[in-house]
Amino acid sequence: MKILHISTFLQGGAGKVVVNLSKGALAKGHEVTVACTEDSVDGYGNYPEHIEGLRDLKVPLVFLDSTFSRDQAKNRLASETLHSQIVRDCPDLIHSHSSIPSLVAMKATSGLKNKIPILQTMHGWGIYKTAEQEVQDIGILELTDHVVSISKSSENLLVRKGLSNPHRSIIYNGLSSVPVTGTDPNDEHILLIKSLKEEGKKIIGVVGTVDSRKNQSLVMDALSILPQKVKIHAFFIGEGEDLESCRKKAETLGISNRVTLTGYKAAARSFIGKFDLLVNASLSEGAAPLVILEAFADKTLVLASDTPENKEAVEDSRNGFLFRSGDAQNLCYKIQKSLRCNNQEKILDSAYDLFSSRFTGKQTLQNYLELYKRLINQSH
Repeated sequence: MKILHISTFLQGGAGKVVVNLSKGALAKGHEVTVACTEDSVDGYGNYPEHIEGLRDLKVPLVFLDSTFSRDQAKNRLASETLHSQIVRDCPDLIHSHSSIPSLVAMKATSGLKNKIPILQTMHGWGIYKTAEQEVQDIGILELTDHVVSISKSSENLLVRKGLSNPHRSIIYNGLSSVPVTGTDPNDEHILLIKSLKEEGKKIIGVVGTVDSRKNQSLVMDALSILPQKVKIHAFFIGEGEDLESCRKKAETLGISNRVTLTGYKAAARSFIGKFDLLVNASLSEGAAPLVILEAFADKTLVLASDTPENKEAVEDSRNGFLFRSGDAQNLCYKIQKSLRCNNQEKILDSAYDLFSSRFTGKQTLQNYLELYKRLINQSH
């Protein structure tokens, strides 16, 4: 098969999925091309590690302007560029990873003699869409050949928003069970974690783009009311538009001595196994974030907001812990409860068992390849 992935940006968990699917498909003997927008916009952009990962795999990259903007002129230009690419090297199937990329793909293929099926994975609905944007995105999803949701709660949300496309399924995002070890052992933050642990402090980790949706600000609030006798230090790993405001907030709350904001880290997963507790306070995701699954795989304790998506993976006190979303007091209480739980080994084993049964990259790849083949066969 010749597969074309098209995304807004290769960023965060969705970008990691594109890279992993590309790597897996290549290993199975298929051909892969990836298209996305090149230039960053308002805190959104391509992660260098994802671009470098695809280049290491020798996957052709096609940069379009723009699969992110909703400006019709930019979308038309992107579709014309993509059309030229498709005429030169026609794929058997297009796998889109957001609604505007799907729109661009539809326009690019509309005049072709042979039909190219387009499937879209909805990685996350987002919480800042206008009513007009929601209507547009649902309309695009109705026109795709297949819609993939990455959790049952995500599919339910799309249906509540008006999706009636009967051609849909759920495929959980998965990842490798092998811990990442690519970080320099002399990295200043790796050395700091080691030093703090030697002082007897517990290490809390928060990983992800620093913005209001990931809600790192709430974690800061919880840390500010955590008793001083609780010996902890929190590492916030990630870049984003709210990074500087989080630094200032830590100073204002008087918790700078308990907090380190590292900024972007190319191999963020290699930190996860060094945490005593991974905290995820997201307000909205398409499914449990990949960082939670990475913690499951690397046997690191998880504390997550009780959103429907997170609850599909995390069962409170069984394979991790949940706190009331948006509630700093409850998060503070649950941090303390998590760190002093006396059945941690059993909880970590349960989390790893769930990861192994549902969230491996091998399973995700197999499910997508089977879907690709079915859609291609139906189009002939």
